[in-house]
Amino acid sequence: MQDINQLFGPKFKDQWDYLNKPFTQGEIIQKARQMTGAWNRKRHLEEAMDQLKAAQEQLVRAEKMAAIGQVARGIGHEFGNILQRIVGKADLALMEKDSAKQAAHAKVILEAADRAAVIVRNLQSFSKGTSQREPIDLSKVIGDTLVLVNHEFAKYSVELVDKRSAVASIQANAGELQQVLLNLMINAFHAMPGGGKLEVGCADENGVAVLWVKDSGSGIPPEVLPKIFEYAFTTKGDRGSGLGLSISQQIAESHGGKLEVESAPGKGSTFRMRIPRAK
Repeated sequence: MQDINQLFGPKFKDQWDYLNKPFTQGEIIQKARQMTGAWNRKRHLEEAMDQLKAAQEQLVRAEKMAAIGQVARGIGHEFGNILQRIVGKADLALMEKDSAKQAAHAKVILEAADRAAVIVRNLQSFSKGTSQREPIDLSKVIGDTLVLVNHEFAKYSVELVDKRSAVASIQANAGELQQVLLNLMINAFHAMPGGGKLEVGCADENGVAVLWVKDSGSGIPPEVLPKIFEYAFTTKGDRGSGLGLSISQQIAESHGGKLEVESAPGKGSTFRMRIPRAK
């Protein structure tokens, strides 16, 4: 029995029974076949679970890269505006004789360069990401994400309503929360093609950190609402993968929380993610 436990592991001890003497060679072979079959089934199950986990991680990375791609396309336009501002102010500074006015132009150039640096840092931080969880400032995570989608507000003629308040730190992965926020914000922009208001906020509620994204868009029909978190469900046709909300829900649940939605046609949508605070 010690040899068996060493070979198959202690979890299989209940699947092995004893043979009473006298026993035949056929009985020993049959028992060995049963044990080998059980071990093979366990190995195949573990391999299947490993493959499923790897596939899920690949889907999360693919959806993350899709969000990065959409954000990066807009950031390219914003960088063009930043560079135009830098070049324009540099030209004025070179032509200006007054030192005070030169300093003013230089200040604008530095502000524009700082803005570009912040965008790059936030994009790099989000794209790299880690599986590490640590105490984080939820308000800062929201602010970093807003930097990445700042250009979208002008593009869709959407007004930002910032409702962030001080929240006790939560044990979380900042990159994963940014992914959820990006998914929710991008969906909100798509729901308001003619413009509107996008409210983003966070608050403490009875020991739970809550962040929300609320839009004044078209809303979600009642018959669609129960399906939006289903895997690969989308109403965007070729423009959507149907993975964004499903993955966002998985991220919320992996943090011990949940993602909720309230919506009605013509009244917009509100998504709330609740995460237990760090102890």
